Amino acid sequence: MWDRWLKGIDNGVDEEPQLMAWMQDPIEPALDLREHPGRWVAEDCWPSPRIGTRVLGLGDPGLVEPADVTSPARSRTICSAHRWSNSTSWSTIPSR
Repeated sequence: MWDRWLKGIDNGVDEEPQLMAWMQDPIEPALDLREHPGRWVAEDCWPSPRIGTRVLGLGDPGLVEPADVTSPARSRTICSAHRWSNSTSWSTIPSR
């Protein structure tokens, strides 16, 4: 990558996905994990066109649709985009 941008060497790095991430598979906790199963995933552009907006609030139990939120609270928003499950989560959580 550095050769392309610092030395001008055409090494194909600009043909690679804009975003690559390691998606770790869920595993049971252990004191000595020798491997962490998972897979690499990629997005050709970022932000991804697959990202959408969904507003959720805290309820009982867990996250609920806004109509189900019973008490207003000061909040901050967290976004999690999941290309690999075809969903995007926007959650609103109370701030301290």
